[in-house]
Amino acid sequence: MAELRTSLAFNLRRLCAERGMSISQACRGIGINRSQFERYLEARSLPHKRTTERICAFFNINESELYAEPPGSRKVRPELTFGNRSEMLERFAQPMPTFRDGFYYTFFAVPDDPGRVICAATVVRREEEAVTFRRLTGVAEREGSYWSYAKGDHRGFIVERLNHVFFVGLNEGEAREPSLLVVRWEPLSVPVLSGFANVMTPTGPTSTPVVIRPCPLGMSLRRLLRAAHVYRMNDEFVGPIVVEIMERKASQG
Repeated sequence: MAELRTSLAFNLRRLCAERGMSISQACRGIGINRSQFERYLEARSLPHKRTTERICAFFNINESELYAEPPGSRKVRPELTFGNRSEMLERFAQPMPTFRDGFYYTFFAVPDDPGRVICAATVVRREEEAVTFRRLTGVAEREGSYWSYAKGDHRGFIVERLNHVFFVGLNEGEAREPSLLVVRWEPLSVPVLSGFANVMTPTGPTSTPVVIRPCPLGMSLRRLLRAAHVYRMNDEFVGPIVVEIMERKASQG
């Protein structure tokens, strides 16, 4: 009620000023006494329906305009967004995953070409707020098929929920497509993650098997980046574990 009284008072003063009339002239035109009108101007009361109709008829306006909120008084609704990066990380990146810092090989099955696999260089870093990653693709690529030019610089953070690890990020390159890998640890004596990833193709995004394994101890960043290109599936660098997992995932897909 208080807000309506305030709006009414503001609009009555505005209407009188716009028409260059005094309070007495407005009262005579509407057909109400001055004390009653002044209670409206002081936001102390509201007119009954019949009086409201007379005020609107006198000023030639509708009721919604008479009770419209004054400019600048409208309450700003809170945006349905996260307030800042810290709040987003608190909701999505916490609790922090049990994922070690370091260098990783990330192998993607090439869509429509079961004989080839893409190796990307992934760097994982535990920061104060979250575990982040940067994944570089095609940095040492030789010329060849479309996939030889599948350049990528994906950056984001790692989330772990219900025994699954999510690599959520964005390609900082020209395409700027979203990046999502969903993997879990394989029940093996060596640390290997496997699952599926969304990758971009000439016709749009598609799902493909992915395998992630740590690089050997002592691996330099230079050597890691030199490994980031397309391999034949039977290449010694890929290894039998990656091949076996890729074939199994492809049959599930």
